[in-house]
Amino acid sequence: MKIFDAVEDYWPPERDLVLNHYAGIELPMAEIDAEQFSMTANWTAEQMLGYMRTWSASQRHIKDKGTDPTKEYGGELAAVWGEGARQVNWPLTLRVGRQ
Repeated sequence: MKIFDAVEDYWPPERDLVLNHYAGIELPMAEIDAEQFSMTANWTAEQMLGYMRTWSASQRHIKDKGTDPTKEYGGELAAVWGEGARQVNWPLTLRVGRQ
């Protein structure tokens, strides 16, 4: 999707921690398996674009380029999304340890 492509270079380096499920962080205790969680919402295309606009990478892009990629390319997402709401899911990553 063009929005992702437009903001890709604007993510801070710390984003890799999230993408790698915090694997690069050494816990000072024994790690134990954690239950998997996710957040769920029902959003319209406009709500999804509003969320994407809050990304730090989107804000950096806007500041650097003076254009909002969610407005530039949002029509593509809206066309694919269709009318009404769709379910959106975010996995939540937990690393749990016990001393």
